[in-house]
Amino acid sequence: MLYYYQFDIAGLFVLLLASVTLCVRKGSLFRHAYYALWMMAMAFVYTLSDGVSAYLIGLANPSYYVLTYVVLLFYFTSLLVFPYFALQFIAEQCDDLQPVGVALFAPVFFTLLLVFSNYYTGIFFTLMKDPFVYYTGRCGWIAPVMYVLYAIYASVLIVRHRRFLGRGRRGVLRLVGSLVLLTFVCNGMIPNYSISGFMISVSISFAVICFYLGDAIMDDKTGIYNRVGFLRRCDEVIYKHKMTDLVLAKVKIHNLQEINERFGTDIGDMVLKRVADSLVTYRGGNDMIYGRVGGDTFAIMLPSERFVNYSFHVNLGQFVGALINDHEYEVSFYCGVYEIKPEDTDVESILDRADYAMDRVRGSFKDNVRYFDEELREEYEKRSRIEQMARSALNHDAFRVYLQPIYNTMTKELVSAEALVRWTDRDGSIIPPDEFIPIFEKNGFISQVDLFVLEEICKTIQSWKQHNIEPVPVSINVSRVDITSPKFAESLIELVDSYGIDHSLIKIELTESAFSDQMSLIEHCMSQLRREGFKILMDDFGSGYSNLNMFQDISVDIVKIDMKFLHNIDMNSKGRVILRSVVDMSKNLGLEIVVEGVETEEQFRIIREMACDMTQGYFFSRPMPLQMFDELLVYEHEKGAKHEQEAAIS
Repeated sequence: MLYYYQFDIAGLFVLLLASVTLCVRKGSLFRHAYYALWMMAMAFVYTLSDGVSAYLIGLANPSYYVLTYVVLLFYFTSLLVFPYFALQFIAEQCDDLQPVGVALFAPVFFTLLLVFSNYYTGIFFTLMKDPFVYYTGRCGWIAPVMYVLYAIYASVLIVRHRRFLGRGRRGVLRLVGSLVLLTFVCNGMIPNYSISGFMISVSISFAVICFYLGDAIMDDKTGIYNRVGFLRRCDEVIYKHKMTDLVLAKVKIHNLQEINERFGTDIGDMVLKRVADSLVTYRGGNDMIYGRVGGDTFAIMLPSERFVNYSFHVNLGQFVGALINDHEYEVSFYCGVYEIKPEDTDVESILDRADYAMDRVRGSFKDNVRYFDEELREEYEKRSRIEQMARSALNHDAFRVYLQPIYNTMTKELVSAEALVRWTDRDGSIIPPDEFIPIFEKNGFISQVDLFVLEEICKTIQSWKQHNIEPVPVSINVSRVDITSPKFAESLIELVDSYGIDHSLIKIELTESAFSDQMSLIEHCMSQLRREGFKILMDDFGSGYSNLNMFQDISVDIVKIDMKFLHNIDMNSKGRVILRSVVDMSKNLGLEIVVEGVETEEQFRIIREMACDMTQGYFFSRPMPLQMFDELLVYEHEKGAKHEQEAAIS
């Protein structure tokens, strides 16, 4: 009789390769791969003993009798114990570990029977020394039957947790389970001609790699659920209505970026692990689900009563200590909380609502836990309606470009304009820009709106040239989303050139707040645009906590002074002093000045005395449709020509 062990050698190499591959994501294994690693270890023992026993039996050398018998004991022990670890591996993937005593009873019982009675009874196998013969015992049916029962049990778990597993994982488990079961039932008890070790190794390796590398649900740094795993688990719980009176809290570490910059990313990772450890320690049961859903953000779903206790337990919303480089460093959190209603079924929407509440306390150190209350619900629903309407509005010409004239302060001549976007709803009402612009900046739709405005202005300037109307420069508001995009400058230049428009006729307007971060990207983009002849404006100067040193680093041509400086300027001497200082500083830096928000004659008189270059505001004109601005531009040019003629005659 021939015995083959070459397949087992191949199986061992497959298992070793899978183990090395898993090291890529070793961070996600230490909390959620206990039984996966044990299952691979049992598969390794089974495959090794399968190959060695086949080789020794093939030699049929009586001097190797004891060694062969011991190897066969390892073979049958791993054969009997393997289904327990396979079952717990599946339960581990379902986050529903089974009681150890119940699941382990049969493997332990039969293993003890094997070790202490098989030599005398031969119930599992018989190995004769002279002649050297091996054959299966009368209880060879035990392992196949046990595997079938464990497979049925595993199938129940898979069906019970099908929403959490997802279609891909369910398919992998069905395939691997079928292969393992078929291999053991048909070929597992007879080592000769056996390829069972190879089949088991390949199946197990495939499953583990798919789960931990392909469809990963665990976070590498913390070992708890990642965003995908957290959402799946919450979806399953909500769908089954196993828990009532739930809340979902989204918690953000306020100063993790600062920790990474000051102490290094290793310390930042340690802080993440400490937060995860706190969640693991407090879990205390299956009624709390948690995960790391962003770089510095965690999410928790648990009964509302436990959330209050948990907040107290870890001083949520207060400072917690993290030992960093032997110094006690204060790590702060802020949190948004959403109370789940019976009609809520979409976990993504639930998490988004908690995120919306969290944004309202971003950066707060006192009141840094915010519930998604009725006020926020109304705002959120309004935002959702705006997001739903946005794309169709762009396709159905609901957005309109308006121009607000900008005048020379000294001569009162029309010298420029600012492009502003207006959104008209289906019922004819105007949706104010301060309602939809922040939403578009957050969801990225602002890029399409900016592109629409730029193209409309290009068409307008092209039309002026075609009708022999001398064009004036137009400033375009550009969001931080655009200016930090690596390809933005090239795209803008390409679009403007496609209409044959001189670059000096397009001004790029950025708010002061856009310069607060990612300065290197912004400066690179602005420098590229300035080299191409575009002018850069800093809008809303003075609206935030301006860092005057940044004027040394950024490339701007024009400063637009925020209208807040003009509030009661005719009554406030301090406001005049501040405005005068800003104007003098800008002039000394060689920057042009536009004062926006001029609404009264007295305000205009004051900024004229200060020799500000340009003026914009309701005192001169409100924003107007493009056609009306065309008429104004023609009128201004005719008026200017008439003044020149009168001056020439006089």
